Amino acid sequence: MKKIIAASLLAFAAIGASAAELVTNGGFEDGGAGWDSTATVGFAPISAYINCCGIDGSAYPAANGVAAAFFGWGQMAGGTLFQDLTTVANQTYTVNFSYGAISGSALQTLTVEASNGQSLLSSLGVSAYGTTNQAALVSPYSFTFVATGTSTRLLFRDTSLTSDNTDALVDNVSVAAAVPEPETYAMLLAGLGLMGLVARRRKA
Repeated sequence: MKKIIAASLLAFAAIGASAAELVTNGGFEDGGAGWDSTATVGFAPISAYINCCGIDGSAYPAANGVAAAFFGWGQMAGGTLFQDLTTVANQTYTVNFSYGAISGSALQTLTVEASNGQSLLSSLGVSAYGTTNQAALVSPYSFTFVATGTSTRLLFRDTSLTSDNTDALVDNVSVAAAVPEPETYAMLLAGLGLMGLVARRRKA
């Protein structure tokens, strides 16, 4: 019976560990720490746009922090931003992030990719028109991928045709293993209970 209890504790511990955050500095509050990027990607507070666009950052939702990663630095499109994550093979992960465009009204586009260094595991394309509405600068997006090894690269690729007077921005990047549904917990508990019942009968 002790072995069964130990097994159940390990199972629940594994489930809890699987939901741990994998991304370092996903809110970019520490600038580009933890990320690799091209020169056309910058890290700054939303208020950095006050001189050109009158955006002081005070209306940017507090849940987003005050900073973000910006594509189109120097009016140049085509930048990339990536981070290598520690993953577990065959585990499903959910990627969450926010995307939008600031200042001018040009259309901005972005492709987000999860790859293992040799092949693409999953990707998502998003787009946004530039705006000065601080409260609605970004919208949330998500997609999933199944890891094939111990390292997975999460990469954001700016695919905009132009970034003149408009910068795309990424914020709130988060990656965690998919959390089991309540039914999964129920099945686990039922299985452990059945094991306990079998163990008792054997002792009897």
